[in-house]
Amino acid sequence: MQPLFFGSTATRLYGVHHPPQSPLRRDVGVLLCPPAVQEYNRTHWAFRKLASLLAREGFHVLRFDYFGSGDSAGEPEQASVERWCADIREAVCELQELAETRRVSVVGFRLGAALAAMATRGGPAVRDLVLWEPAVSGRLHVRELREIQRAKLRLTTNPARTGSGELLGYAFPSVLCAGIERIDVDQLAGCDAERILLFATERRTEHLALCARLRERGGVAVRHETVREDASDRLDGVLLSTRVQQAIAAALAETGR
Repeated sequence: MQPLFFGSTATRLYGVHHPPQSPLRRDVGVLLCPPAVQEYNRTHWAFRKLASLLAREGFHVLRFDYFGSGDSAGEPEQASVERWCADIREAVCELQELAETRRVSVVGFRLGAALAAMATRGGPAVRDLVLWEPAVSGRLHVRELREIQRAKLRLTTNPARTGSGELLGYAFPSVLCAGIERIDVDQLAGCDAERILLFATERRTEHLALCARLRERGGVAVRHETVREDASDRLDGVLLSTRVQQAIAAALAETGR
């Protein structure tokens, strides 16, 4: 792993480059787009593992923090959906330089999948776009996170301590919240890639609707895979599914030569 900073001085982004760990060097880089900061810590291990799987398949892999989050520059109050989509496009350019190739695939998880789909609309040319448990409805996504927060607060002795400007212990400014809630199937259906893959641990209505819209456009291969994961906690099963990570790595390896 090679930590690095990239982008302009004012909007410097933090990333980690995983160079190929295989004699087979593929002519495709893979960018990993994380979910919202509220799920970042729970998914960090899964992203590191997926990056390692892909590196062992011969890919250059880059994972990064959005502006205003993690170790990147900026404050949470400066974050927005538009800014994060621009970050993805910046990260694609950085990966192209690191891998010395114009061919890049993008993997996004939950909100990261929605952002990746939006960032590729009229943006950089993408080989494979992998939507991993995509948040098709931003309003539903925020509602799910708030439900998790309410459940956690019921277990505390002082549930009133959480303010309106935060969510699950992280800053959640109104501009970012409003931008996420505006995300819908129409915005995601405009994504552009040679092949679009959707992976999930269960069949959800919104995922089926998105795939149907993508197929209606024609001219792009769309694949929807349900990878069952035995887990007592459904959310943790989704976040940490080893089977899904293996399926994603195998799918990218099919055409990433």
